[in-house]
Amino acid sequence: MRRIKKGVILCVDDDSDVLDLTVTVLESEGYKTVCAEDGIAGFELFEKHKKKLWGILTDAHMPRMNGLDFARKVRESGSDVPIMLVTAYMTRGSLTEDDDGVTVEDYHAAGINAHIEKPFSTVDLLHAIEIMFDSYGRKRSAKKRKKRKKR
Repeated sequence: MRRIKKGVILCVDDDSDVLDLTVTVLESEGYKTVCAEDGIAGFELFEKHKKKLWGILTDAHMPRMNGLDFARKVRESGSDVPIMLVTAYMTRGSLTEDDDGVTVEDYHAAGINAHIEKPFSTVDLLHAIEIMFDSYGRKRSAKKRKKRKKR
Protein backbone atom coordinates (compact mmCIF):
# COMPACT_ATOMS: atom_id res chain seq x y z
CA MET A 1 0.00 0.00 0.00
CA ARG A 2 1.34 3.42 -0.98
CA ARG A 3 1.61 5.87 1.90
CA ILE A 4 0.17 9.35 1.42
CA LYS A 5 2.70 12.11 2.00
CA LYS A 6 1.73 14.16 5.03
CA GLY A 7 2.70 17.71 5.86
CA VAL A 8 4.82 19.43 8.46
CA ILE A 9 3.65 20.05 12.02
CA LEU A 10 5.30 22.67 14.22
CA CYS A 11 5.54 21.43 17.82
CA VAL A 12 6.21 24.03 20.53
CA ASP A 13 6.71 22.83 24.13
CA ASP A 14 9.27 23.50 26.86
CA ASP A 15 8.93 19.95 28.22
CA SER A 16 11.46 17.90 26.27
CA ASP A 17 9.80 14.60 27.24
CA VAL A 18 6.43 15.72 25.83
CA LEU A 19 8.14 17.12 22.74
CA ASP A 20 10.07 13.87 22.15
CA LEU A 21 6.93 11.74 22.53
CA THR A 22 4.92 14.01 20.24
CA VAL A 23 7.59 13.96 17.55
CA THR A 24 7.94 10.17 17.77
CA VAL A 25 4.18 9.66 17.41
CA LEU A 26 3.77 12.15 14.55
CA GLU A 27 6.78 10.95 12.58
CA SER A 28 5.70 7.32 12.97
CA GLU A 29 2.48 8.34 11.20
CA GLY A 30 4.32 10.00 8.31
CA TYR A 31 4.27 13.64 9.41
CA LYS A 32 7.40 15.76 9.39
CA THR A 33 8.05 17.89 12.45
CA VAL A 34 9.90 21.05 13.38
CA CYS A 35 10.26 21.83 17.08
CA ALA A 36 10.83 24.73 19.43
CA GLU A 37 11.07 25.07 23.21
CA ASP A 38 9.08 28.31 23.56
CA GLY A 39 6.86 30.71 21.65
CA ILE A 40 9.65 33.00 20.47
CA ALA A 41 11.64 30.15 18.92
CA GLY A 42 8.34 28.69 17.70
CA PHE A 43 7.43 31.88 15.87
CA GLU A 44 10.86 31.97 14.22
CA LEU A 45 10.28 28.42 12.94
CA PHE A 46 6.74 29.34 11.92
CA GLU A 47 8.10 32.20 9.79
CA LYS A 48 10.66 29.88 8.20
CA HIS A 49 8.24 27.01 7.44
CA LYS A 50 4.80 28.67 7.24
CA LYS A 51 4.16 27.82 3.59
CA LYS A 52 4.44 24.08 4.21
CA LEU A 53 2.91 23.80 7.70
CA TRP A 54 -0.19 21.63 8.09
CA GLY A 55 -0.63 22.57 11.71
CA ILE A 56 0.83 23.72 15.00
CA LEU A 57 0.78 22.05 18.43
CA THR A 58 1.65 24.46 21.22
CA ASP A 59 1.95 24.17 24.97
CA ALA A 60 0.03 26.74 27.01
CA HIS A 61 2.63 27.57 29.66
CA MET A 62 6.19 28.20 28.43
CA PRO A 63 9.01 30.58 29.25
CA ARG A 64 9.67 33.72 27.18
CA MET A 65 6.37 33.51 25.23
CA ASN A 66 3.36 31.41 26.24
CA GLY A 67 0.99 29.57 23.92
CA LEU A 68 -1.66 32.29 23.98
CA ASP A 69 0.73 35.02 22.86
CA PHE A 70 2.31 32.67 20.33
CA ALA A 71 -1.09 31.89 18.77
CA ARG A 72 -1.97 35.60 18.63
CA LYS A 73 1.29 36.34 16.85
CA VAL A 74 0.67 33.57 14.30
CA ARG A 75 -2.83 34.93 13.62
CA GLU A 76 -1.56 38.53 13.42
CA SER A 77 0.76 37.35 10.63
CA GLY A 78 -2.36 36.49 8.61
CA SER A 79 -1.96 32.71 8.80
CA ASP A 80 -4.97 30.44 9.21
CA VAL A 81 -2.91 27.29 9.89
CA PRO A 82 -4.74 25.07 12.42
CA ILE A 83 -3.40 25.46 15.97
CA MET A 84 -3.92 22.92 18.76
CA LEU A 85 -3.26 23.82 22.40
CA VAL A 86 -1.58 21.15 24.51
CA THR A 87 -2.09 21.76 28.24
CA ALA A 88 -1.87 19.92 31.55
CA TYR A 89 -4.20 22.31 33.35
CA MET A 90 -7.58 21.86 31.67
CA THR A 91 -9.16 20.02 34.58
CA ARG A 92 -8.32 22.84 36.99
CA GLY A 93 -10.63 25.27 35.20
CA SER A 94 -7.72 27.35 33.97
CA LEU A 95 -5.43 26.72 31.05
CA THR A 96 -2.23 27.81 32.75
CA GLU A 97 -0.22 26.65 35.73
CA ASP A 98 -0.55 29.85 37.74
CA ASP A 99 -4.36 30.08 37.43
CA ASP A 100 -4.21 33.52 35.85
CA GLY A 101 -7.83 33.35 34.73
CA VAL A 102 -7.11 32.52 31.08
CA THR A 103 -10.03 30.50 29.75
CA VAL A 104 -10.79 28.29 26.78
CA GLU A 105 -12.63 31.25 25.26
CA ASP A 106 -9.48 33.38 25.49
CA TYR A 107 -7.55 30.77 23.54
CA HIS A 108 -10.26 30.47 20.90
CA ALA A 109 -10.31 34.26 20.55
CA ALA A 110 -6.54 34.12 19.99
CA GLY A 111 -7.07 31.70 17.11
CA ILE A 112 -6.52 28.32 18.71
CA ASN A 113 -8.76 25.78 17.00
CA ALA A 114 -8.54 22.75 19.29
CA HIS A 115 -6.98 21.50 22.50
CA ILE A 116 -5.79 18.29 24.08
CA GLU A 117 -4.96 17.66 27.71
CA LYS A 118 -1.63 16.27 28.94
CA PRO A 119 -0.96 13.55 29.60
CA PHE A 120 -2.41 12.18 26.39
CA SER A 121 -2.20 8.77 24.78
CA THR A 122 -0.79 8.36 21.30
CA VAL A 123 -4.23 7.31 20.09
CA ASP A 124 -5.84 10.43 21.57
CA LEU A 125 -3.20 12.69 20.03
CA LEU A 126 -3.57 11.19 16.57
CA HIS A 127 -7.36 11.26 16.80
CA ALA A 128 -7.37 14.93 17.83
CA ILE A 129 -5.01 15.82 14.99
CA GLU A 130 -7.11 13.92 12.44
CA ILE A 131 -10.26 15.74 13.60
CA MET A 132 -8.54 19.11 13.45
CA PHE A 133 -7.03 18.43 10.04
CA ASP A 134 -10.30 17.07 8.64
CA SER A 135 -12.05 20.27 9.61
CA TYR A 136 -9.39 22.26 7.73
CA GLY A 137 -9.33 20.10 4.60
CA ARG A 138 -6.06 18.31 5.21
CA LYS A 139 -5.78 14.93 3.52
CA ARG A 140 -6.26 11.66 5.36
CA SER A 141 -4.83 8.37 4.21
CA ALA A 142 -5.97 6.99 0.86
CA LYS A 143 -7.72 4.09 2.59
CA LYS A 144 -9.88 6.40 4.71
CA ARG A 145 -10.71 8.68 1.77
CA LYS A 146 -11.86 5.70 -0.32
CA LYS A 147 -14.18 4.55 2.44
CA ARG A 148 -15.81 7.97 2.62
CA LYS A 149 -16.34 8.05 -1.17
CA LYS A 150 -18.14 4.69 -1.13
CA ARG A 151 -20.79 5.87 1.32
